[in-house]
Amino acid sequence: MIDIDIQAPDIDELEVTTIGPGSNNGESLVIHINGEWYIVDSCLFCDIPAALIYLENIGVNFDSVTHIICSHWHMDHIEGLQQLLASCVNADFYVPCVGGKESNISQILKLCDMQGFDCRAWETYLACLDVLSDRNQTPQLLTHDQVLLKTGKGAVEVHALGPSNQMMVSFEKSLLQLNPDSPSEEQIEKLNKNLCSVALSIKYYDTSCLLGGDVETGRKQRYNYDLCAKNCSEHEECGWCDIRPHSVPYDSDKPFSLVKIPHHSSVSAYCPKMWPNDFQRNPISTTTLFNCGRGESLPTKEMLSLYYSHTDELYMTGNGEKKLKPVESPEIVDIDKSKNIELLETPVGGLGIVVCRIKPGEKNWRVKAFGSAIKVDDQFVANYHKN
Repeated sequence: MIDIDIQAPDIDELEVTTIGPGSNNGESLVIHINGEWYIVDSCLFCDIPAALIYLENIGVNFDSVTHIICSHWHMDHIEGLQQLLASCVNADFYVPCVGGKESNISQILKLCDMQGFDCRAWETYLACLDVLSDRNQTPQLLTHDQVLLKTGKGAVEVHALGPSNQMMVSFEKSLLQLNPDSPSEEQIEKLNKNLCSVALSIKYYDTSCLLGGDVETGRKQRYNYDLCAKNCSEHEECGWCDIRPHSVPYDSDKPFSLVKIPHHSSVSAYCPKMWPNDFQRNPISTTTLFNCGRGESLPTKEMLSLYYSHTDELYMTGNGEKKLKPVESPEIVDIDKSKNIELLETPVGGLGIVVCRIKPGEKNWRVKAFGSAIKVDDQFVANYHKN
């Protein structure tokens, strides 16, 4: 299915692997640290959780996975999550705490039944609960600055960053203001924001990395980062606007030498104070793609160029290319009236995997790209999304 010519990492080797199915929606992260395996989020490739495809290819038994983390309940991060959980029988399941009550997870996902939401999130959550019920387990709730791993001397640490209290309150406030019978577009948009997405910070001896999830900034105008230069205090205390000044592990772990860029390199996740101040000069960076249908997919050319200017090496899980494909459409009737066909741009397939590894005492990450993953260069940026 995909040629991965590497073996499992050594026991003292930190690995952060970014996985995405070409230009289609979805991402998953695989982490090896202190001999344990973590999987963050899930995406499918050929109806199989992509993280499992990777682990099987490098010879890792699924029983070795100890943590499965759902960063937030958007479909591009949870496709196949129940299959992943069922296959990794020794893994604890972590989900973001919302509103301080476990029941609120159910309340929020029930919104998926309303217009504008995808009901598969609710179905996925129920399926995950069924898997856990068979093991007499329940989800572990992630809270702000929660410790997932910490060695005795603090040389190795993994922390959850967010959701903060303010982020949870903002989300719950939006939830309570919602009219389920006739939700407005504005209300749906508020709940679709990644207010409660979880990011992770990892400290591993002399290096550290930031796995940004889909955490966005707290700007009231999400897509205008010029506002950040004017008055940062006017922003809501959500996302990076809350994590950066208030998260203890974030402050202690930086400067980061590797980053999984948050929210598919979207402008809504870009903080001018974060880039480049919180990173080592020109860090290794990875990003996944999000297909926006007929519009320009993420990352946009503008943001890809901006992130590329901040990094030493930038890798993407696909090249963002699309091709024309005939798709049945009830609104379109061809000349001979025999069939309803429309030519639509569809993403080019393939599974992209970017493997980053480092050992204690090493200064530089060793990076390999497999499948549809590519290393971004000047020429690629110049031709990206070129009409």
